[in-house]
Amino acid sequence: MADFTQKFVEDLSFYKYKCATCQNYDLTKPTGYGCLCNVHNSHGLFISPKGLAFDDSCSKYKLDRYRTIKEIKKAYEACDRKGGYVPRAYSAWYYIATAIREILNNEISAECYQVIAQFRDEYLQKDLRYWHYLVSYDIYGYLIAEAIKRDALKEEIANTVLGEYLFPICCLIKDEKYDEALNLYITMVKELKSLFEIPAISEYDYTKIPALTADDLKRIRRPNVI
Repeated sequence: MADFTQKFVEDLSFYKYKCATCQNYDLTKPTGYGCLCNVHNSHGLFISPKGLAFDDSCSKYKLDRYRTIKEIKKAYEACDRKGGYVPRAYSAWYYIATAIREILNNEISAECYQVIAQFRDEYLQKDLRYWHYLVSYDIYGYLIAEAIKRDALKEEIANTVLGEYLFPICCLIKDEKYDEALNLYITMVKELKSLFEIPAISEYDYTKIPALTADDLKRIRRPNVI
């Protein structure tokens, strides 16, 4: 059974503008991740054989005004029985894309998040050559995302990251230039680590990164920013 205190929110408003309340999201077709989408699993830009998570979102969203939290929870439980559903919000590697999407809340940032999530799940995660990147960027991505969200200039930084890195990365992925996309992602992380003066990964116990306290996170910021 799913751990609903960690993974499922029994509040319909939480899922507004997210897959769970979208007309295109078919609750009768649960998979390991979530449910199949009638857009993305047919003629859409992103083919998702594993389904999309309940808390995912995209520019094709159409509110289903008649969907209830009870129906969503029933589908969630079915997904859990099929192999362990993990919401996108609790997945890693695309912490930065998630933060940018939440800050800007526009179609471009939402699509970039979707493409990068798909790239991680359907390409990088299936090749052992990329294991090192997935492990280290799970950590750096979390720290960078938290630093951006706490910055007084978070909107400006988010727009810069989207325009200079995330959007070009997504274009490369769509063109199947995967190595170039990964190299640009590596550059982005390097620049953001420098911006926020995030030290080497060895200084952190990465098994406990999500449990960092508010005080721990506050010390990660741009220089000379109070």
